[in-house]
Amino acid sequence: MKQPAEITPLLERARSGDHEAMDEVAQRVHTDLSRLTRKLTAREERRGRDKRGSRAIRVSLSALGVAEAIPPSMTVPDLEAASASLEAADSRAARVARLRVLWGLDNDEIGDVLAIARSTVDGDWRFASAWIKARL
Repeated sequence: MKQPAEITPLLERARSGDHEAMDEVAQRVHTDLSRLTRKLTAREERRGRDKRGSRAIRVSLSALGVAEAIPPSMTVPDLEAASASLEAADSRAARVARLRVLWGLDNDEIGDVLAIARSTVDGDWRFASAWIKARL
């Protein structure tokens, strides 16, 4: 496993147009987001077993500008199921959604991370938000 300090030179190489570095950054982000989602899901499941626990985690997404796409009352397992379904349908749109919702990146930043055009990010986000809305 590579040390976290190695990400800075990797990001610099990606920013200068190194496609291999861009792929590595995207892979690391995807891996970290998947790990975070699994941890959040496990945490939610543990909370649901607590004596006074609830299966619902209230998440405010309005600060990220995505509240219209994902209801703030959804549970982590709901998000995980919708994310897995989206991943199976369109993996790039799923990455766009994760970067926007979990990392709070704007569409220009997402385009830089994934090395795709802003218009592609916009389209992927519209698709991902509609997909998630339809499944919640």
